[in-house]
Amino acid sequence: MSGGEQQRVAISRVLAQRVRVLIADEPTGALDTAPGERALAELGRVAHDPGRCAVVVTHDPRVSAARDRVLFLLDGRLGQGAAGLRGDARLDPAGPAGVALGVGGGRGG
Repeated sequence: MSGGEQQRVAISRVLAQRVRVLIADEPTGALDTAPGERALAELGRVAHDPGRCAVVVTHDPRVSAARDRVLFLLDGRLGQGAAGLRGDARLDPAGPAGVALGVGGGRGG
């Protein structure tokens, strides 16, 4: 199986288990665009199910942009925005020092 196929199977297995808290580390890293978008849509549905939460760890700004809330981890510090962590408004959150954590919490029905 290719890396992308393995990643799709892993995501499917976790989704089928209906876990309450789902933590996905670079869930689209080995996926092409269309399968990656489908995986993110599924993670978004999990994040909005009542009683469930999805945490997505990524370096990809396109992935973090689709999340409800984005936190940045920089040099061991967690904050709302990458610029506030260093006081540098030009800091690139997608760079090697920044990791975006996209968080969704079950706010559905």
